[in-house]
Amino acid sequence: MRSVPAAFLAELPGSLLLAAVFLPVVLLLLLLILCFRAQLVHVLRCVSRFLCHSTDRVVSLRGYGGEGPIPSG
Repeated sequence: MRSVPAAFLAELPGSLLLAAVFLPVVLLLLLLILCFRAQLVHVLRCVSRFLCHSTDRVVSLRGYGGEGPIPSG
């Protein structure tokens, strides 16, 4: 005598298995990939903005009596 899950899966049509199990899982994984990609793009934009603004500044490490400003970076 077979177990209940084995008997259930033997009688289950393949299209129902595909539509009820595999398709939602694949769609959920694709949604997660898209969300993480959007977050990564947002972080990369913030970092690039920060780096662009920070390299435009000129930092003087020697104070007022030194050789002048030294560019950061």
